[in-house]
Amino acid sequence: MRSRILLLLSIIFVAASQSTFSQHGNSSQFKFIDSLLAKDSYHVELLGFKRKVPVVQSTGSVQVNRNANVVTFSTTDNNLKFLESLKIDLQNEMVVFRNDTLPFLDEVIMPASSLFGEWNGYTWLKTTSNTDQNEVIIIDKQTQKSTQLDLGIVKNTNKILLRINCKEIVQGYSKTPFSIACYLN
Repeated sequence: MRSRILLLLSIIFVAASQSTFSQHGNSSQFKFIDSLLAKDSYHVELLGFKRKVPVVQSTGSVQVNRNANVVTFSTTDNNLKFLESLKIDLQNEMVVFRNDTLPFLDEVIMPASSLFGEWNGYTWLKTTSNTDQNEVIIIDKQTQKSTQLDLGIVKNTNKILLRINCKEIVQGYSKTPFSIACYLN
């Protein structure tokens, strides 16, 4: 069972044929991502949750920057600065968030009953730990970090969904987790 921690970013879906980078990515997930990020800028809806229902907390805008096969983001909105830590390397098929390279995990197909409704996309996950698989875990010495990024399209709204979740335990103490969700359109 995989832990899925939500962080949303929605963008209007644009066909892969309209993307200038569609010929570069070899895998289906990076062709899909490239097609989602075909616009130069997006309106962002930063989400919060009330009783497990996504609610728009604030809005802003983000600029999509393309340099060769790398997609980055820039914004003047302080509440969206986390997007500047996200880099998508289409050629090398990597997602980088806060200088951590996240390997591809799996395709995501979520039902209409999920928190964001029916959506399809992909997940990247990096987990590190100071404990070997067969080693006895001593809680107060445990150090672990997990970063998950989900990117997909919500069927009902045609918005791109981006979820980022970071959890870290240092010497047995949980640091403040980073979890965010937003739509881009």
